[in-house]
Amino acid sequence: MRLPTFPELLFAISMVFFIAFVSSFNSELLGGESLCKLSLLSGKQASCSLNDNSITNFRLVVHSGGSTETIAIKVPVSIIIRTNEETIKYDNILPKNASAGAGRKYESNLNYGVYDLPKGSVNISVKASDNVKRLSLFNAKILKGANDYYIHLLGITFLLILFFSIYSRKRIFVNGIGKPLPYLLYFFVAVLVLTWAR
Repeated sequence: MRLPTFPELLFAISMVFFIAFVSSFNSELLGGESLCKLSLLSGKQASCSLNDNSITNFRLVVHSGGSTETIAIKVPVSIIIRTNEETIKYDNILPKNASAGAGRKYESNLNYGVYDLPKGSVNISVKASDNVKRLSLFNAKILKGANDYYIHLLGITFLLILFFSIYSRKRIFVNGIGKPLPYLLYFFVAVLVLTWAR
């Protein structure tokens, strides 16, 4: 039985950290504390008020569902954050990623990102675009205090180990035009990982 080489061992370890990264993100996406729930399917728009100075940010997650004909539809949303002193607006936000189950019908949990909250009493309004009518389910949740520290720590650890496994490779893509290919692939993986959870 052949023992794994050092680059192969590094690659295997990086995959362990990648699985931990994905699992930790899904845990926050699905298990975060909900501050309010908004149904956007019928009226396309809903809002809720918060008055907790200890909350510095929130994550917007949408539980979406439909049929195989609508599985490729992405619904942009707009977020308006109002205080007594200012109004902050984010337009045409698309989901960054999804955790989905497929079949004749599907459901998915969509991450629409993390947003900072001003101090004091805040009203958060979420509006979906017109194509939300084609779906059978589109319920938003505002999750309390998104903590991306450990998620990004796992992601960066994965990227570091993966980089060293690529750098120390001795068997594949080591000559000619194939030599830079792993680094190009690594660049795209790095961009995906670092932006995925945010």
